Amino acid sequence: MARRRIGGLPKPAGLLAEICRNRGIRIPDEVALMGVDNDELICKGTTPPLTSVALSIRRAGCEAAAVLDRLMAGKKVVGKRALIRPTHVETRQSTDLIAVADANLAKTIRFIRQNANRVILAKEVAAFSGLSRRALQDRFQRVTGHPLSDEIARTRVQHISRLLVETNMPIASIAQSMGYAADAHIARFFRRCTGMTPLQYRRAHR
Repeated sequence: MARRRIGGLPKPAGLLAEICRNRGIRIPDEVALMGVDNDELICKGTTPPLTSVALSIRRAGCEAAAVLDRLMAGKKVVGKRALIRPTHVETRQSTDLIAVADANLAKTIRFIRQNANRVILAKEVAAFSGLSRRALQDRFQRVTGHPLSDEIARTRVQHISRLLVETNMPIASIAQSMGYAADAHIARFFRRCTGMTPLQYRRAHR
């Protein structure tokens, strides 16, 4: 039944977890595939490599240990739960799909994603696309439903978020690696997009 449902889905589509190979469904061209836990041994051992939701397992373990410590000390614990929170999505080939029919825009979006590790401006993206800045912005809004600037900002925020969660790089070093003149600049940008400073985000997700 599940396989018949997959075959009948409008394409492109995305699933949290399912087997598609026996149906001859191409990943990620027709169905984007995503898992949970971000176990690198599993995710990188699949074909294609599996995108996965990363979880704050270490933090939940620390919180659970703190509860256990209170219990062993004879202290009362009421309604305490250690939640395993998602931190980010680790993108791999199983979701490497640009779901727009416009080939020029698909190429442009891929360029933005490939350059998420540095500051890029709309005029640079337009030059790559071969369109004027105004023409690209109008087409991008019409096809995707959101502005080109939002796509650039969202992609950049995702890259910064991964560095904050997955590495111990100082925020000043992250700013420098991405071409920001000072860590205050990256902090203002990140807070404007997420409502949190980079330090607050790191503390909340690690």
